[in-house]
Amino acid sequence: MSSPKPAEKSSLIQAFARFFSTGLYSSLPFVRGERRDSGSGTAGTAVGLLIWLVLPASGWPLWAILILSFPIAWWTIEASHFEFHDDPRIVIDEVLGVWWTVAFLPRTWPILIAGFFLFRLLDIWKPWFVGHSQKLPGGLGVLTDDVLAGMLGNLILRAGLYGYFLLAIKST
Repeated sequence: MSSPKPAEKSSLIQAFARFFSTGLYSSLPFVRGERRDSGSGTAGTAVGLLIWLVLPASGWPLWAILILSFPIAWWTIEASHFEFHDDPRIVIDEVLGVWWTVAFLPRTWPILIAGFFLFRLLDIWKPWFVGHSQKLPGGLGVLTDDVLAGMLGNLILRAGLYGYFLLAIKST
């Protein structure tokens, strides 16, 4: 048995990268050309939350996953070789973004649902530094804005939980 030719290796690598960059192909049914309002980001966010449910809830394993997933996701975006910059088929950035939104928070349905909608809002709106990070070159810009939106969403959720906690204490 002979080893694969360089072109075969390249196409296998690209297929592997596209599988992950499309959120396990979750974005493909929603995309027609370069449309940005296709719903693929929402599909990627939903897949991200489903994957989130099987990841470790806290501690160093979760930190390791969050940190190591960034360069892996960056590589999959670059290796996918889609026709457009920030192609709507690429949703691994939404997967990581929603992970950062709900990271180290209680895994309750209200928090997961709030995290889903808050992340989608921040990802679409792209406030301040989040939008500026899109100007980074290549896959780095594609990925960074969503991770920053997720981190901002996490801070907002934490502030909301803290405020709710203070109101609960005050009312007792």
